[in-house]
Amino acid sequence: MLTLSVLATLLLWNAASLLAGVSPITGDRLVPGTLDVIRSFPNLAYYAPGSPDALLASSGTGSSVGAALKSLLYHTGVSALRLVIGLAAGIAIACLAAVLISWNRTIRRAFMLPAQAFRMLPLLALAPLFGIWFGSGQTGTYAYLAFATFAVMFPVAVSAIDHVPGYYANYARSLGAGSARIYLSVVVPAALPDLRPGVLLSVAFGWSMVLAVEYISQGDGLGFIVSRAQEFSQINTLAVMGCILVIYGRFSYVAAARGFDRLVRWQE
Repeated sequence: MLTLSVLATLLLWNAASLLAGVSPITGDRLVPGTLDVIRSFPNLAYYAPGSPDALLASSGTGSSVGAALKSLLYHTGVSALRLVIGLAAGIAIACLAAVLISWNRTIRRAFMLPAQAFRMLPLLALAPLFGIWFGSGQTGTYAYLAFATFAVMFPVAVSAIDHVPGYYANYARSLGAGSARIYLSVVVPAALPDLRPGVLLSVAFGWSMVLAVEYISQGDGLGFIVSRAQEFSQINTLAVMGCILVIYGRFSYVAAARGFDRLVRWQE
């Protein structure tokens, strides 16, 4: 089934490429096909630190695949580091805030509306605002990634704690456990498995968040490549980056899912 799905996707993709036509400005296909993506991959070498201007990639002058891989690995490493730091900070702050707020039923009810409001925030549209607040340095990048992750995780964490069955606490109380110990040793661990959707959504959405903030304010990273390719109307390079980000997103999601499942394997 997987092979059939891949073949169907490739067929539809290349059919759309043929039907879309070419750009009157660059002569490239408006929807690059698979061969266009493969042929354009070496042009990523022009985005390596110290390389010639990315405008050269528009001339059709290719570079080596090895140089392109080195450039891609460099920018991937930069973006991945930002993503990991942003995700870790956002998830930690969201879970800590959810634990503190859920300690008291009245406080939890008071913060339920803000928790639900976070679901409605246009997170990608907020990236320029963090650039204005913090400038083009790394502080704004990490602050935005942490905030966006917090916005995704906080409602999930509050809901996870809220849905822990009440009899868990009653059993612990009958054994002589105090309120603080019940909350920290029973309720919070019991809520951990329900954090899975929020963590996986944050990881899957994380690459888009990194791309958005790097597109606006950074001189390196995968978002920087997208920004330069868009500036010079390099449609094929944009298609290459789209394919790469799909692959990164898929592998990140699978890795996060397996890691989380190992973390909560005790629930089985």
